[in-house]
Amino acid sequence: MKIVVFVRHGESELNVRHGLGSDLNKYPLTEKGAREASAIADQIAKLGAVDALYSSPVLRAFQTAEIIGRRIGREPSINYNIIERFPGTALNNAYFQSDEERDLNYKKEIESNYEHGMESWEKLQVRMLKFVSELKDGVTVAVSHADPILSILGTVDPSIDDLNFNIHISSGTMSVVDFEREKILCMGSYVAPKLANEG
Repeated sequence: MKIVVFVRHGESELNVRHGLGSDLNKYPLTEKGAREASAIADQIAKLGAVDALYSSPVLRAFQTAEIIGRRIGREPSINYNIIERFPGTALNNAYFQSDEERDLNYKKEIESNYEHGMESWEKLQVRMLKFVSELKDGVTVAVSHADPILSILGTVDPSIDDLNFNIHISSGTMSVVDFEREKILCMGSYVAPKLANEG
């Protein structure tokens, strides 16, 4: 059994600014983000034994992983394969008036064939699959970001791609994949799913 619980970090200062950014040590969790991380940690604890806990090195993800780790009794290990997608030079650390304005600029970068250096969807999928391939069997929690999580979900369900703006992974949610059965158990959920090994 290889089940991975992908958690999107709690709300950060960057989310409040409707921004994009991949800098490691900027944009900590907001108070709301810390509460989201605590709530998802309680849900993860309901899954039973967790064999490993990994985090993106980006501050907002690591802070989330620390909160989860305290709840489940595991220290998070940094893994660079689950780091935030680099949004390109035009969008990195850019702020917008709304999520809609941010998404419009994001879509323009994708449609321009990554003119300003945004990391491609295919590269995201390659590094996320590398992360999964290096995991041991069992239940792993991986705290990451919306696009890396969507990209790995897209390897199981090809209808999920970087131009599908109807699919959203909210902060402080989990998406769970059973890689042995090649099945998405939940996506962007605040509630832990029942795992196959629970009976």
